[in-house]
Amino acid sequence: MKLVLTSLLFLGKTTWGQNFGWYHTIAQQSCEQICATIGSPFQTERTSLVCTQTNFETVVNNLRNGGTFGGCSGYRDDIVQGDVPMRDETNGECVYRSQGSQDGHQFGDDQRVCCCSDTPTNSLAHCPLQEISSCSQCSLAQFFPSTWGAVCQNSVCQTGQTFINGGCTCDDPLSTFNETTLDCHFPAKNYTINCDEPGEIIDETFPPDKGEKIKEHGCHCTKLSILSIVENYVGGAGKVDTIDNQCKDWFEARRCTQLNSCKGFNLKDYDYTLVIEGQSHVAYCEQIFDLGYTVEEEQCLYDICVIDSTYAMDILYSLEDIYVDWTSIVVTENMCPHCEQLPCRTRRDCQGTPPLWK
Repeated sequence: MKLVLTSLLFLGKTTWGQNFGWYHTIAQQSCEQICATIGSPFQTERTSLVCTQTNFETVVNNLRNGGTFGGCSGYRDDIVQGDVPMRDETNGECVYRSQGSQDGHQFGDDQRVCCCSDTPTNSLAHCPLQEISSCSQCSLAQFFPSTWGAVCQNSVCQTGQTFINGGCTCDDPLSTFNETTLDCHFPAKNYTINCDEPGEIIDETFPPDKGEKIKEHGCHCTKLSILSIVENYVGGAGKVDTIDNQCKDWFEARRCTQLNSCKGFNLKDYDYTLVIEGQSHVAYCEQIFDLGYTVEEEQCLYDICVIDSTYAMDILYSLEDIYVDWTSIVVTENMCPHCEQLPCRTRRDCQGTPPLWK
């Protein structure tokens, strides 16, 4: 059996320093002066890498004081030593430099753009740029690794990526960043899940923040976390929403399997391997039959794998259908009623087949 898993793109944001970033000057103000007003050094090499129109556009979109920037009537290249990159006050053009470097002491009536950051390395995150490969200045990187080498890197990532800790990372937790092609690719990945710990599939396939929210949610999803050990009121007949009901069905299907194909097995002693392959996130459990287990063990592990994959997929689909930021519901004891009669007490007999035991 194969199951198609989707993943959610939870887009992160670049981490900024309190004041660091791109700034523009006012009349008769130098880059060194405006950076000093926010308590930051001026990063001259990073500023000189505004070497293309695309890079200038990136700067404009990330100006910390952009509300007072005059905008760009056009763009041109000017390699004259001094003010560039800047906005020319005479005609409104934004001027970049394909070669050479600017001078942080220069000031005039034009609006200069300046990278203010505590270190050259940190300027990658604080002062994003997109087309470093077009900058001739970076030919100096091999000779001056601590200055040009530290700043000659893109920090605007492709769609579906976020710049974190000095590099691009893939927003999709099932993808891997390729440092050669700069793309996110989706190799097949094997996940080893303990049969007695279904919450591990959440840890492996959900972004950490969403996974933790699921595991603290409702009366039944809470059973995916260690909280179920200390909170004796989890489970029961209560369901706070659709996702909590899916978790209830998940654990009911596992209970039925333990009464059938897994009867007599101590699930803590077994792991199963889930394979998720390709960008389509197709999940396979069939490899379990090639690992040397007995026939009885194979059937038990396969059933548990299919159940966990199915309900993890259902929860992912449900989250995709929620267009607002989903927030977990942390329950109290009176929200999860228990009793000894049906429907509070689960039926001892089960109908159907995995993963849809009832």
